[in-house]
Amino acid sequence: MTGSRLSQEWDQFNRVLQPEVARRLAFAALGINGPVTAPTDRLTEQAVALLGAPAARPGAARAYRWDGKRFEVFGVLFDAWLAKEGPLPINVLLERAAVSHPTVSVTLEALREREELLRTRSRRVELARLPRRSLEELVPRLTELRETHFYVDGSGRGASPESLLGRLRRKPIRGVHVGGVSAAREYWPGLNLNGLPRVDVTVAWDAPPAWLHTLDPALQRAPRSSAQVVLAVHHSRAPLAPDALRTRRATVVFDLYCLGLGEQAEDFIRQSRP
Repeated sequence: MTGSRLSQEWDQFNRVLQPEVARRLAFAALGINGPVTAPTDRLTEQAVALLGAPAARPGAARAYRWDGKRFEVFGVLFDAWLAKEGPLPINVLLERAAVSHPTVSVTLEALREREELLRTRSRRVELARLPRRSLEELVPRLTELRETHFYVDGSGRGASPESLLGRLRRKPIRGVHVGGVSAAREYWPGLNLNGLPRVDVTVAWDAPPAWLHTLDPALQRAPRSSAQVVLAVHHSRAPLAPDALRTRRATVVFDLYCLGLGEQAEDFIRQSRP
């Protein structure tokens, strides 16, 4: 099983547990693409070390130490690839990811090592293909890398994801972009999924401080494993397009993976890049 599939199975398993039980459990596994842990912390890293190193494949690139800033660089490249935008100048990559030049350089070198990056003679860069190896490493850590928080309706009235989405559509909030299943359907109406599991939004650093209260004052933080989650909030370090209400394609893919909808995420990728 791939790392992303293992993470999806773990997420689905956690959903049937009581929250107090789920909080006591952790997951660590080794594969040919490196370790998979949930959550990623000191204890699970120690568990991986005790299990031993996975068998190395001939010519396999070493695992990369992703952080939030390097993830933003990857996200910009992945989105440009999904949108068939073509090679990006380095200055455009710097502007969109909102990171330093050294951060861009080390991320590009890591992608080049695993043969996922192409450089042109004009010093532009783009992904060479679907970056499967990098996605295998990133998907299990999406909640951490995007500082995701989950919310339930604390009023007891049973607010639905559809009602929250309707409010966001009627009164858009600056710096809050709708993603997840809703945005996936806007990009591709043929998405193979019934209903709306929850609302996923990506929030920019310049969003109004009280935007969540504006949306619904009854929303309360909850663990990811809660069956009543109606809203997932992902935070972006990079600026978001001010004239767009939905997230970029790459963010939609990340949201679908975070939802445990790996099959739909793969379908969305194939629809974007047949």
